Amino acid sequence: MAIDRDHEQEVNIPSTATAVVAEFSDRDQAEAAVEALEKAGFNAEQVSFVARGAEHDGERFIPGTLLITVHTDGRDDDAMRVLREQGASTVKSGLISATGEVIEEHTTEEAQT
Repeated sequence: MAIDRDHEQEVNIPSTATAVVAEFSDRDQAEAAVEALEKAGFNAEQVSFVARGAEHDGERFIPGTLLITVHTDGRDDDAMRVLREQGASTVKSGLISATGEVIEEHTTEEAQT
């Protein structure tokens, strides 16, 4: 199959973004947090929910950390409040990598209280 170089499009995928990242160990709490974020006005395009570090020992599934990332459009404090209320073990705001790692943490009003 020949590649048509005349119709190629450049795709820019950002390697970093500003967002809030929360960790959960309980799936029900994480799912409730996503619902609470939606009720607080965050849409599905702003919220991602992924599992990281899950394993299978041959007989059973062993869950890893559940991460919720929220692209807040300046509403970091609102997102952090909702995530904490829903039982997140860790909540950080800042510049994140494409893998969800917070590489530059931001100070917010919520973090100072």
